[in-house]
Amino acid sequence: MNLKEILFKARLKDGSGWVFWDICGCLTSHTGKSKRYDRKTQFGISFYYRAEQMMSQIDTNTISLSTGFKDKNKKRVFDGDIVKVNLIGSGREYIGEVARNDGGLCIVETYSGDDYPLTTFCPQEVQVVSNVYDNPDFIKEMQNED
Repeated sequence: MNLKEILFKARLKDGSGWVFWDICGCLTSHTGKSKRYDRKTQFGISFYYRAEQMMSQIDTNTISLSTGFKDKNKKRVFDGDIVKVNLIGSGREYIGEVARNDGGLCIVETYSGDDYPLTTFCPQEVQVVSNVYDNPDFIKEMQNED
């Protein structure tokens, strides 16, 4: 993974969406699409002031780091995302949260609490369905369905 691929996201405090940026501080669009804003002209002010302004507009508790992994729909996977995993060949399906542990990135299975390294899955097996910030009760609801 090169520096351009290290991305972050955070939810705006007003709840209107998410903002995405790379390790250099370059903002991408609020939808996470690849459109980039020019570092010098965004907000018509300097980069450093813009970064300070952006930080005052986001919920810092929702800052998530991209895993560098993309799901079957080519959507970037971030810490805190809730994913559905369909294990090819086994017919097994489960929901889990993307998290970091001592061993690195993993998917923590909803029902058992077991964690599996993210790198053991093919992109075709993983689909981002939500995240723990927009839907904090999603995993609890999934557990109560059984």
